[in-house]
Amino acid sequence: MPLEVKRVSQINLAFFIGLVNGIFEDYKLPIKWDLLGFELDARENSVVLSESFVFYEGEQAVGFVLVARRRNRARIDAMGVIPERRGLGVAHYMLDYTFEHLRWRGVALVSLEVLEDDLRARKFYKKYGFTDRRRLVNYVKHPDTSIRPETKGVQEVDARWVHEKALRAQLVFSRKPNWQREPVTLLLANGRYRMLKLADLGYLVWGSNKDGAFIVDVAPLNETHTFHEVLGKALSCIYGSVGRVPVSIANLPEDDPLSEAVVNAGFTPLFNQIEMCYNLH
Repeated sequence: MPLEVKRVSQINLAFFIGLVNGIFEDYKLPIKWDLLGFELDARENSVVLSESFVFYEGEQAVGFVLVARRRNRARIDAMGVIPERRGLGVAHYMLDYTFEHLRWRGVALVSLEVLEDDLRARKFYKKYGFTDRRRLVNYVKHPDTSIRPETKGVQEVDARWVHEKALRAQLVFSRKPNWQREPVTLLLANGRYRMLKLADLGYLVWGSNKDGAFIVDVAPLNETHTFHEVLGKALSCIYGSVGRVPVSIANLPEDDPLSEAVVNAGFTPLFNQIEMCYNLH
């Protein structure tokens, strides 16, 4: 199935964003990017537009693969095919083409995330050769009147400081963060979220939107404090800043030490994704 291929870096970005939003309109987790949101996500997640592709049949764009890369690791940030061309081998062709390029670039491992209950997508990726690595859980905590709003002892810090502390937490607590929670992701997110030192307990990276607040990451500064202790301080700080609102945490690996603290703090699971991996060599 020969298709014409163009790098995303070669095409109009507004057209590409429209293509992605249109393809994902009927997905269980739709994408609704605007130009600024796309550029922020791309920077934060190390998306490489020159290594991402749009596939054409004649003049019609039929699919795309958006690739993020960090040295010899890559991640499929998003991938999709227009509805009328699904089930016809287009997705398989797109992966073949993309993976051949990534091999040439020295990539050894590719990861992606898929909804746990999207059995059709999981079957496709498994048939291609991907294997399940772990579950990523999305949580929400509804307003909790037992937590006192408090911002005392909280200090704004920069992304470099958080990056350093996140690297230390990864070592000290044997964390294996997913792509969106890696220390370098927090560094690249500079200016997008609020980054705080929670007294001498830990750090907090968070933000707010129309639905409430969300925690990107939170961890102790050293082994004398626990994730449960720091998470409690984080919730108190968030309530003190924006009031008692729902607080969410997205794509938290089930094997991360923060996961147990989140469950013990009364967060409720919303839905799960499965992190899948493919070895290129």
